[in-house]
Amino acid sequence: MKRLLVSMATVGLLLGLAAGPVSAAPGGVARNQVSTNNYTLFIGGNHTYIVSLACGGVLWVTGWQWGSGGPTDHSPDEIATATLSPDRQTIYVSAEYVGGYGGFPLTWQGSWPVAGGTGNATVQWLGGQVNTYVFDVVLNTTTVSTYKNHGDYVSSMGGGSDAAHSCIGMPMK
Repeated sequence: MKRLLVSMATVGLLLGLAAGPVSAAPGGVARNQVSTNNYTLFIGGNHTYIVSLACGGVLWVTGWQWGSGGPTDHSPDEIATATLSPDRQTIYVSAEYVGGYGGFPLTWQGSWPVAGGTGNATVQWLGGQVNTYVFDVVLNTTTVSTYKNHGDYVSSMGGGSDAAHSCIGMPMK
């Protein structure tokens, strides 16, 4: 029974990113939404990564290594890009530390399962040194937006071309 509950919880978490961000608005119309996962990566000084998926498979990612202030201390921030595997089970990230690490350029590439678990990374240091890491990843939270319609989304973004051309809040086809 316990194994069944764990399996069901895992499936629920995967639905956040893996099945696509969709919710039914009042009246039962399924609409495109934004699904956001917050992860803790236990690598180096630990990291927080926030990955959002919108309709069309577009991923946004922000991340940082924890400073002395803990998980919310952005020290340093990372410029990151992410992609989702075709089976929507794995997140691939490429990141560069803003301002470097300890004054030296540092980049890394890695991946981890959408549901959390074990990740891997390759870190490139100044001078060409390369290190590989295996690390634990915890999916802390999954949230899905609840825009009633496309106009609701555009208004919440303050208007503009990017919001107007998004499919967020539009009915699923």
